[in-house]
Amino acid sequence: MSKRIVLIPVDGSAHGLAAVRRVARDDRESLLRVELLHVAPLFNRRVSQWTALEQRDAWRAERSARALEPAQRILREAGIANEAHAAAGPVAETIAKTARQLRVDEIVIGSRRQSPWARMLGASLSSRLLEHSGVPVRVVPATDTAELGRLVLPVGLGLAALAMLAAD
Repeated sequence: MSKRIVLIPVDGSAHGLAAVRRVARDDRESLLRVELLHVAPLFNRRVSQWTALEQRDAWRAERSARALEPAQRILREAGIANEAHAAAGPVAETIAKTARQLRVDEIVIGSRRQSPWARMLGASLSSRLLEHSGVPVRVVPATDTAELGRLVLPVGLGLAALAMLAAD
């Protein structure tokens, strides 16, 4: 069996590190290396005109280093070869572009479980990445959402609907 190269985008969050831990635990024997990627956002034009390029680059570099360090530590402790990369741009598009450039076999992303309502209200990174990537994408849930967390939005909408009906 040939060894694989996996790209894991990390942002320093618990769900990003969950993907790193899952790969370190489950895929160790099949890996050639792991490519870690942090994508920093671009600043809008108004912010950019009042800050120097060096300041923006320094902020991105610091943010990337903070996000990548825990992931690198997890992989080092597991004995898995890894390379860290930092980029700036639209997140899903930048991840897909980097995956093509690095010629990875798979992208593994962490995701917090969302209720159907939350998924309906906004496109998740995993959904956007599936649209842009020609590389297989594996989504790893960080933790199981408590039942109460799944009910908060529907109950909140129900209470809002009752309040509107009562206002009539």
